Amino acid sequence: MSSFNLLATILSQKPMDGTNYKIWKTNLDIVLQYEKLNFVLTTPIPAQPAENAPEATKAQFQQEKEKWEKANVAVRCYILASLANHLQEQVSMVESGAAMLQTLDGMFATSSSSARQIALNAVTKTVMSGGSVRDYCLSMIANFKKAGDHGVKFEQEVKVDILLQSLP
Repeated sequence: MSSFNLLATILSQKPMDGTNYKIWKTNLDIVLQYEKLNFVLTTPIPAQPAENAPEATKAQFQQEKEKWEKANVAVRCYILASLANHLQEQVSMVESGAAMLQTLDGMFATSSSSARQIALNAVTKTVMSGGSVRDYCLSMIANFKKAGDHGVKFEQEVKVDILLQSLP
C-alpha cells in the first residue's frame, strides 16, 4: 500500500458533497481495488482464536488482525479525505470503513435516485422557448451529461431524437 497514490487524486478532485454520491462511490471503489483495500468493506475483523488454540493459529490471527486494522485505517482515511467538511463531521467517529459507507449509503443512495429523476426530467421535459439554438443545444448536452453521470444511458440516436423533438 503506497502512502500516496496518483489514482487517489480522483477522490480529491471533487469531494463528495451529497450531490455526486454515485460518481464518488465509483471512484472510491476504483482506488480501493487498486490499493487492494476493498476486502475491508466485505470482510469483518478476524475472530479471536480459542485460548487453547495452537500458537501458530494465534500468530496467524495476529497477522490477519493487524493487516485488517491497517487496511481499515487506510479506507477510513480515503473516505474522510474525500468528503466535504460537513460530511466528515457526521461520519468521523464511525470506526470501520464499511460502517462509514453504510451510513453514507443510507444518507445518499435514495437521494441519488432523486437526482437521477431530476436529471432525466431535465432531458425529457425541456423545450426550447427562446434564445439561440446553439445555446439551447449546449444546455441539452449538459443535461445529457448530468443524466449520464447519474446512471441514465441514452443511445446517440435517442439523444438526437430528444433534442430535435424539443426544438420549436
